[in-house]
Amino acid sequence: MRRTAGDLDAMNPQLILGMMALNRKLVWWAADDSRDPWSLGNQVLYDLCASHPEHRDDRVILAKVWLIGRAYSAAVERRRTLRDTATMGDRFYTKVVAPGIAASGIDDWLNGLPPHSDRVGAADPRQAR
Repeated sequence: MRRTAGDLDAMNPQLILGMMALNRKLVWWAADDSRDPWSLGNQVLYDLCASHPEHRDDRVILAKVWLIGRAYSAAVERRRTLRDTATMGDRFYTKVVAPGIAASGIDDWLNGLPPHSDRVGAADPRQAR
């Protein structure tokens, strides 16, 4: 029996790929974050980055690194060595991380990416039959 996108909510998502062809309605279903318990927290981080896209102000850099690092258990201090006592604790962020990101040219790299769009297509196929 061939399943439809309407059957998906009652199914185990791990079984979906082997059971149906990819189509626009299925893509919209997969992109719907209403079932994702982390979507609000992720949106807060996305909003922070959208509100402060540049990486010139140490406060902006530190807020992004700190909050994103903590949210995803990917704090940058885990990657450093403990040889340099001059950059222990918060000084690691203010003396190494923020200046390093500010000088990295990351804004030029990010500005070269195509604009992001939440839209998969011109019309929402979830409304289609």
